[in-house]
Amino acid sequence: MTQPATAADAGKDADFPLRWRYPDVRTLDTQQFFKMLKDVTVVDSRTKFEWEVMHVNGSVNVPVDEVDTGMSRNFEKGMEKLRAQTSKPIVFYCNGKACPKSYEAARRAALHLGITNVYAYDAGIADWVQAHPELTTLFDKTPIATADLISQKDFTAHTLNAPAFMAQTGQPDCKCIILDIRDIDQRDFNLFPMREVRATLDNKTALNAVLDRAKNEHKALYIYDAVGKQIQWVQYYLVRRGLKDYFFMKDGENGYVASLK
Repeated sequence: MTQPATAADAGKDADFPLRWRYPDVRTLDTQQFFKMLKDVTVVDSRTKFEWEVMHVNGSVNVPVDEVDTGMSRNFEKGMEKLRAQTSKPIVFYCNGKACPKSYEAARRAALHLGITNVYAYDAGIADWVQAHPELTTLFDKTPIATADLISQKDFTAHTLNAPAFMAQTGQPDCKCIILDIRDIDQRDFNLFPMREVRATLDNKTALNAVLDRAKNEHKALYIYDAVGKQIQWVQYYLVRRGLKDYFFMKDGENGYVASLK
C-alpha cells in the first residue's frame, strides 16, 4: 500500500505513473480493495456523469477538482458531511492509473480535513469492472456481466491518434463537430480555436444539446478529453443514446501535445 517516493523510483512502477507525485497517499490494489470493501466507505471522486454511467456498488459520489479552484469547497463540504455520517476508513477511486483525482481526493481529505484513515484505489473503475463486474453498476443495472461492457476492440475502432484526428477534422468537407469535454480546470488552451464546441461532463444539458445537434444535422462527433480516460465512459453514453458516428482522440490533450514534439 505504498508507492515510489521519488521520480527516480517512479520508473520502477510504470503501470502507475502518478504515484511518485503522491508519496503521502496510501494505495490499494484490486485484491486489497475487494477484501476491505465491506469495512470501508467508498468515494468516487469523478464527475457525477461518470459515476452515473458506471460505479463501484455502494460508492458515493464526491467530485474533486484537480486543482485548488474556487469550487474546491464543494469537495470539502461533501467530505465533511460524509465524515459526520461514518467513521469508517475512506477509499477514493477515479478512472485509473493515469487519473490524479483519487490521489488528490485522499491528500485533500487528509491535509484539509484531518481525515487520516484514507486510501486511493488507483487502479480505478476500469480495472475494478474487469475484476468484479458483479459488484459494479452500469447506469441502473447491477450486477452486470462481461457482455455488458464495451470491448477494447469496439473502443479502439472509435479511437484515432492525434495526427489522424487532426487530419480528419481538418478536411474542408468534414461534416463534423469537434467536442471538448475537458473539465474547466483542465483547459489550458484551445486545441481547435474557432472550430470546437465545449461541454463538460458535469453539464449534461449542454452535452445532450451537442449530441442532439450531431444526430439532427447528421454530423460525426470528434471528441477529446485531457488524458484519454473520460472518453471510455462517454462511449457508453453515446451508445445508449443511439449515436454511431463518433471518434475519440487517443490520450486526449496529452496525445495532441505529444504529437507536436
